[in-house]
Amino acid sequence: MTTNTLFNAGNFEGHNINFLNDVKSALRVLANAAKKYNKLDMDTLLNEFHDSYIGDKLGFSKVNVSKHGFDCCDDNGRFLESKVSSASASSYTATFNDTNLEKADSFKKDNVWLAYSIWADPATPICVAYGQHKGIGEFLEQKVRKFKSGKGGVRSTQSVSLTNLLFEYGFKLYALDYSKEEVVKFFQENAKGKLKKLTINDIHDLSEIK
Repeated sequence: MTTNTLFNAGNFEGHNINFLNDVKSALRVLANAAKKYNKLDMDTLLNEFHDSYIGDKLGFSKVNVSKHGFDCCDDNGRFLESKVSSASASSYTATFNDTNLEKADSFKKDNVWLAYSIWADPATPICVAYGQHKGIGEFLEQKVRKFKSGKGGVRSTQSVSLTNLLFEYGFKLYALDYSKEEVVKFFQENAKGKLKKLTINDIHDLSEIK
């Protein structure tokens, strides 16, 4: 008879009433904004905020308020896919969930751009890797075909590391709410490999984007 290891997992603590009260007070402010803009699903609210914030910073004037399609676009026929992760993540990767061949093929087009941003908290973006490369589309297509052949697990999910975005696909890294020095320090303290060795010269200003 096998033992269910779930009963031995986790780190349980007593409820912290101060934590509950502080977070509830903060969430009331967020709830008021959600009601004002009729965006009552919290995941949808935060996703749209993050995508819209990044899109606006990168020059994409419109955000997609539907679940399907790209996250942002502009009036010149350009589209932006926005990927977001937390600074506390175990690794810094742009994750593509439920990708299909059509979506993979779109990343080979010259009007499709990708942004991968890292956030210190839900309101504070540290930096964003931004660029385009048809190799991303080819990588995604390969992974989707592997999934469809039955060799890719139970869900079509692909990941592209920040390291590969910068050093394989030629993306540029832009400072957002952090200064260049703070971005470098962040990676020195939290990353490994090439990311840990980034210097101020590797960090760009948003003003450089044409």
